Amino acid sequence: MINANELRIGNIVIGSHSDTPSIVGYHEVTAFDLYGNRNNFFEPIPLMPEILEKFGFEKLHPYKIWSNGKCGLSYKEDGTWHETIGNSFKYVHQLQNLYFALTGEELNINL
Repeated sequence: MINANELRIGNIVIGSHSDTPSIVGYHEVTAFDLYGNRNNFFEPIPLMPEILEKFGFEKLHPYKIWSNGKCGLSYKEDGTWHETIGNSFKYVHQLQNLYFALTGEELNINL
């Protein structure tokens, strides 16, 4: 389960009442799934290459490095991702928060 202090409005998580991705809402730390159902407990979504592609990242061949032109990430064998200055993370909401902290921009997903 994710602690509420780890979440920002717009983070993508899995809500407690659904197996579908949810977006953290504006009025409180509450997520609404794609059907409008309210979720108050959240599970993190593991960051996978397929999700990075939906965020606009591309793999720089032949390395395990991904970039969207503003942020570079590398994948480690222990299952963690690292951005260029060394911060490590495993989940989508962590990447969204880190990206915002580094660039001042939201990381938008292309579904």
